[in-house]
Amino acid sequence: MSRRYEVLDHTADIGLRAYGKTLEEAFLNMALGMISLIVPEKGCVLSREERHVEAGAASLESLLVAWLSEFVYLIYAERFLPAEIELPHVAREGASDDGPVRWTISGAVRGERVDPARHAMEMEIKGVSYHLLRIGRVGEVEGESEGEDRPEPGGAWVAQAIFDV
Repeated sequence: MSRRYEVLDHTADIGLRAYGKTLEEAFLNMALGMISLIVPEKGCVLSREERHVEAGAASLESLLVAWLSEFVYLIYAERFLPAEIELPHVAREGASDDGPVRWTISGAVRGERVDPARHAMEMEIKGVSYHLLRIGRVGEVEGESEGEDRPEPGGAWVAQAIFDV
């Protein structure tokens, strides 16, 4: 898979579409893409300490919002910039016949506290919107772009979100 994520034009905000061979990789690439919007300079953030990020929700779409919102919190409330994110673990608990379904995601993040002298934060993301939020298999997501960089339909995943800036 050649393209991990792409920036989407949006009238007032900014969007992102990410791809992954697995659901976990799509979630990972969404987080990496969002962080690259905030701190576009590669290599300026060092892996000095590790944090654990986890989230849960009743749907995959809500799980994506919760996952990305955890990174917004890390960056702006805790002033912690991720340098690298391990491939997260996504799990589905429960079954529709046995009661409500619950999705969870968890993973390790390494980075450091914000240093204004070294970290040029070019964009402030205030939150993750449910507007145009999509997640599914490649070729099945409405509004998905065509092109040679896009993974082949079928097995790969695509996720899309709009960020309030």
